[in-house]
Amino acid sequence: MVTWTLLGRLAFVVTYPLLAIYLSRTHRTRCIVRCGDEVLLVKSWLWYGAWDLPGGGLHRDEKPEHGAIRELGEELGLVLNEEQVRFVDSEPYRAGLI
Repeated sequence: MVTWTLLGRLAFVVTYPLLAIYLSRTHRTRCIVRCGDEVLLVKSWLWYGAWDLPGGGLHRDEKPEHGAIRELGEELGLVLNEEQVRFVDSEPYRAGLI
């Protein structure tokens, strides 16, 4: 497991310049999942296991709310409907923030 993680991180670092160019042309979503006073964070295999908000890339012409519902289902198995999701903010992708 450790070997695959290291190989994945190495591949990420090597391809990061191209990945940053590609991602700058995409739209992404991040999700704040709250339960009471707690916020859900996921541990990424990128950037040496940094903690981050769940989320990912939006499909072409997909609304952020629909992308959030899809991403939370794919990554965490959460089943949500549109009434449970609220759009908060949007900003362009910035290199270094994946």
